[in-house]
Amino acid sequence: MDHGGFSEPVWSYLYRLYSCCLSYTDSSEHFTKELGKAGVIPILIQNLQEFKESWTTESKYEAIVNRSLGIMYNMSMFSSMRPVFRETNAMESLIPYLKVNNEKFKTDAILTLAYVIDEKNLRIAMDLSVVGFITGAFTEAVEDEKKRYRVGDASYSAAELAMGIERLAINDTPDDGNKLKLVENAVLPPLFKLMTKGDEEEQLRAIKAIIQLAFLPTNREKILQLEFIPQLQKLGQSGNRDVANAALGALWELQEPWRQSGNEIPHAGKPDETKEDRRVGHVMLSYQWDNQEVVKQIKTTLEAKGYNVWMDIDKMSGSTLDAMAKAVEDAAVVLICMSCKYKESANCRRECTYAVTRKKDIIPLKMEGKYKPDGWLGIVAGDSLYFNFDGKDSFDDVMTRLITELGNRGKLDELDSKPQGAPSEENDRLKEDKLREKDWKRWGPYLSERQWATVREDYSEDGSCWDYFPHEQSRSRAYRWGEDGILGITDRKERLCFALGLWNEKDPILKERLFGLTGNEGNHGEDCKECYYYLDSTPTHSYMRALYKYPQSEYPYAKLVEENGKRGLHDMEYELVDTGVFDENRYWDIYAEYAKQSPEDILCKITVANRGPEEATLHLLPTLWYRNTWSWGCETEDCTMKPEIKKTGEDGVECTHETPKGKERFTWAVDKAPDGTLPTLLFTENKTNNVKLFGGKNSSPYVKDAFHRYIIEAEKDAVNPNGVGTKVAAQYVLKVKPGEQATVCCRLYRDNEKPATPLFGETGFETALQQRKQEADAFYKALCDKMDDQQYLVAQQAYAGLLWSKQFYHYVIREWLDGDPDQPVPPQSRKNIGRNHGWKHLYNRDIISMPDKWEYPWYASWDLAFHMVAFVKIDPEFAKDQLLLFLREWYMHPNGQIPAYEFAFGDVNPPVHAWAVRRVYEMTGKQDRQFLERCFQKLILNFTWWINRKDPDGKNLFAGGFLGLDNIGVIDRSKPLPYGSQLYQADGTAWMAFFCAEMLGIALELALTAFPIGFKASEDMASKFFEHFMAIAEAMNHAHAEVALWDEEDGFYYDQLTIDGVTTPLRIRSMVGLVPLFTCLVLDSSRLENLQDFIHRLNWFIKNRADVAESIALMKIPETDAISVEKLLAIPKKEQLESVLKYMLDEKEFLSPYGIRSLSKVHLEQPFVLKMDDGDHCVQYTPGESDTYLFGGNSNWRGPVWLPVNYLIIESLERYDDFYGENLKVECPTGSGNVMRLKGVAKELARRLSRLFLPDETGKRPCHGDSERYQNN
Repeated sequence: MDHGGFSEPVWSYLYRLYSCCLSYTDSSEHFTKELGKAGVIPILIQNLQEFKESWTTESKYEAIVNRSLGIMYNMSMFSSMRPVFRETNAMESLIPYLKVNNEKFKTDAILTLAYVIDEKNLRIAMDLSVVGFITGAFTEAVEDEKKRYRVGDASYSAAELAMGIERLAINDTPDDGNKLKLVENAVLPPLFKLMTKGDEEEQLRAIKAIIQLAFLPTNREKILQLEFIPQLQKLGQSGNRDVANAALGALWELQEPWRQSGNEIPHAGKPDETKEDRRVGHVMLSYQWDNQEVVKQIKTTLEAKGYNVWMDIDKMSGSTLDAMAKAVEDAAVVLICMSCKYKESANCRRECTYAVTRKKDIIPLKMEGKYKPDGWLGIVAGDSLYFNFDGKDSFDDVMTRLITELGNRGKLDELDSKPQGAPSEENDRLKEDKLREKDWKRWGPYLSERQWATVREDYSEDGSCWDYFPHEQSRSRAYRWGEDGILGITDRKERLCFALGLWNEKDPILKERLFGLTGNEGNHGEDCKECYYYLDSTPTHSYMRALYKYPQSEYPYAKLVEENGKRGLHDMEYELVDTGVFDENRYWDIYAEYAKQSPEDILCKITVANRGPEEATLHLLPTLWYRNTWSWGCETEDCTMKPEIKKTGEDGVECTHETPKGKERFTWAVDKAPDGTLPTLLFTENKTNNVKLFGGKNSSPYVKDAFHRYIIEAEKDAVNPNGVGTKVAAQYVLKVKPGEQATVCCRLYRDNEKPATPLFGETGFETALQQRKQEADAFYKALCDKMDDQQYLVAQQAYAGLLWSKQFYHYVIREWLDGDPDQPVPPQSRKNIGRNHGWKHLYNRDIISMPDKWEYPWYASWDLAFHMVAFVKIDPEFAKDQLLLFLREWYMHPNGQIPAYEFAFGDVNPPVHAWAVRRVYEMTGKQDRQFLERCFQKLILNFTWWINRKDPDGKNLFAGGFLGLDNIGVIDRSKPLPYGSQLYQADGTAWMAFFCAEMLGIALELALTAFPIGFKASEDMASKFFEHFMAIAEAMNHAHAEVALWDEEDGFYYDQLTIDGVTTPLRIRSMVGLVPLFTCLVLDSSRLENLQDFIHRLNWFIKNRADVAESIALMKIPETDAISVEKLLAIPKKEQLESVLKYMLDEKEFLSPYGIRSLSKVHLEQPFVLKMDDGDHCVQYTPGESDTYLFGGNSNWRGPVWLPVNYLIIESLERYDDFYGENLKVECPTGSGNVMRLKGVAKELARRLSRLFLPDETGKRPCHGDSERYQNN
């Protein structure tokens, strides 16, 4: 800044500006940080340099220098500013002012340098005269009546000068030169006087200075010669906690030599030996509070690997000083978490130097990017290898190196607790994938099992997707938005696909995809009519196995359609096994087995077993093809140039396609058949047969259905003789004797991951496949180590089903509504009134967990939330990514709604996303605060949408809309009610209370994990969600309100229907009345003591809104402004909970042998009937299939046990038990006389649910019912 040409008014303005900055930097860290960001420090430095000489002759320049030095001193006291001083070489400009003939300037310069100086400038700056000056100023302040050092109009307190002395002792030369000079200049007597005669703040500052000076042994001897010890012992009993702790720390430093002789360390009180974590051979984490969040992650990761870790989370010096000492002594290794503040902390130095004294193995961790260890810490760290946790490198990557280093140093053997089981190879792959070192998840079972008759492929005017693209067309018509196949795989963008083709020499069509009835054909809606099973998969899909059962007789396509068409809602479905095609075991078991030698070297082994009594022939066609992304004329991200598959020999092909990163090449190699012959390679294009379907023209004679025509219809010219196309199959003709099997193999690999030869055989193929299988077994054995053999089989196959149900899902609404340039223009009405026309922002092109890849080959958001709570056990990163995905702006509607499902993205499901986010966060075992914060911000938008959309009257009673429980209500809740009617839903309102409680839990967690800085925004949001919860709970429980969802007469929650102002309870005992139990949040006083604003607001609300608090489970009016006891946030009060549980645990009502029914069995004999203008509406207990057409007729909530809501019931009971404990016991079952705590009830329900899948005393599994084939096979 050039000041030379400024006029006097400008100078006056500058002076006032500098004065304001001086005032605000003295009191506001926020202002100081913003000033630093604005680049003011270089300007101040320029002032010091420019007026270094002229300030002595020009008063205006003197004034600018005066203010500049004052501002710099104020800014230096904030730690966040110190790196800026060092980066701008401020020391070089400050040092000359140590010698000037102006005591104010000299004092400001010394005190600023005390905070920011580095080793390079220490010897230049802090000579004896400088130290003598500051010591003299401090002595003068202590002797002053008001303890001030005065320089003209300015003055400095004794406390701030003591802080300056402390800082000079901290920012010292490696040989502790400053400490020695300060003591030699008689700083100890004024420190003793200040410690003896000063107020508590002055005492604290004096003690801290003494601690730093005492780190030099010669100083310690001089201090001991004075009367410091008795005074420190006295202050160690001070009522001021900070003063007492500082005094005890000083005594530790001063008496440490005595401790070597066996004398006891002074302490404020003996620690509780029963509570202290003193595990011999642990890893000790020595850290400074600001780095707590990262250090907790280090602790969690080490513990997951089996290490015992000592970390004091309460305060940095340890719960007491002797606890810290014991922790050091018992440590196998000490990890010192280095930062500028760690170096400056006396407590941290004490821990570290004591570890050095005890000759402990020390590993330095670098927590701050710009900090280079200096002073005493630089000596300790020396030339040791640093592990950088400053955020520049991946946390997991650095942890991997750290754990390797611990192993290299033999620390694993010194620990008293070894890891349970060897590290899993699959876990290593998950880590490599997460760190993007290897792309293990690029390929997986992402191929759908039904793309035909989906909403995505429907371009009809009326949205009749079942009719627009039927199964009959699927073999001849190219898909626009995806692909399908049998037991297939694809990459994450579904460029290249692989699946099985089959023909038994009797079927009228080549079996390339699974068959089933459409929603219009099935008597209970759409239904897959095939038998296939997911048997195994690892999370990275490094090993997968599945089974398809294929009849040897003609597949009864027409018979299945015809017979199901004859049946009605009250009839059972006509299944494939009912047709007789499996009689005498005349079928093939076809096993598809995949293993990855490397991420893009995929081995496939197909085993076909003849289960029949006679020799049979099977045409097996392993098929590889490209999804058609080139025929539509589009120019968007997913549209590409036409790829190519070309023959390279009799046993292989080369596949070439474009990607955003350039061309990729894959080789597909096929092995010989069991008889030694090579298969026939068939080529065609994945393009629509327009001639057959629409009477049009084909751009190529080779189209999608070529293999069907070649094999079934003997059209030999249907395939390309030149061995090129976008779809290829290897035709094996296998003759297999009864009871025997045949195996064929193929291999797909990228050109840069070409495997060693031979590609097939025992060493090159089978060994690799078996190794991956063994690794999969080891992964699940470790995961399910507490299960017996039968439980393990169920769990392992359940995980396989979860993993095989991942699917590539592609749907871009704007493109879908507009149509493609090279295709017929869709009906224009779709854009304004067609399906999903209000979701034009939606862009889906991801791998997503599906409910079912045939019956529901589209995501359902509330299903996915439950999936992720299961997924987190095997792949936490996938679980977190999926939950975040649905909150991203290309999924979530701008108004905050989460998309429901493709038939109607605007429909609403129960708001369980926040619950899933919170559970996944908790179950990962580490604080991924970023994940939680990202989700929370978007969930606030979703919560606001719910409030605005579903509480139209502002009564905190939620009305109307499909809420996921499908046909549970007497009225179709997805459709508008008659004019003048309003349905207030007990479950809808309870779901919102549940949403509130989960958001409150997340807000509290975010606020708590932000300490010591605090995160006030999260604390404020916690108060908001608490009060909203209270309002909803009151609305549900208020018996005298206009609309009361709690029925005092029955002691149960019911929906309420209002017609023309008259309200009628819909007395249906269903899951609707159990949903209010799900909301259960315990506010733990031990966790919330730091959130004083939240506590104050909570207590204010309870005191001033006693009318609301009285209607909640347990909200006692506090006597003080503190949480002294736990508080329970729940909808039902204790007596209400007991009443609902009485119904729920009654075997005549909800309690079945296999869990909680969705509708009370009492409605079997006593159906609920509602008379309305349009006729009678009835709800009757209906186990099994639905007897209504509501929601497609294939979903029934009028009796069956639904596992997800049973899970929520079990979880809620456990939380209620955490609160009530022995104070709440119930009969289970009701009327049995068997009384137990709620935790016992939860275990009993879990046992009943598990029984459904486990063998009973006769060896039969209840889930298979009366099916002899399944029970005996």
